[in-house]
Amino acid sequence: MKTYPLTPQQFSVLRTRLLELGATLPAENEGTLSYSGIDLKYHYDGAALTLSILKRPIFVPASMIWEKVDEWVSSSLAS
Repeated sequence: MKTYPLTPQQFSVLRTRLLELGATLPAENEGTLSYSGIDLKYHYDGAALTLSILKRPIFVPASMIWEKVDEWVSSSLAS
């Protein structure tokens, strides 16, 4: 599980970028984000985004997933 501090604007930017990448992401502030065979449980409380890995391909290490998530989040912080 990882938690990222995000403003509502940063969360909106992140959501838009994930949707552009083809991720499945409900409009609510919590649910399951799906991308390339990976499912992440997410919860956004207005100040922080918490993510947990629910499902991943056996050949994809969790560290690789978190590295990619870190990239997505840092790109939304830059906006």
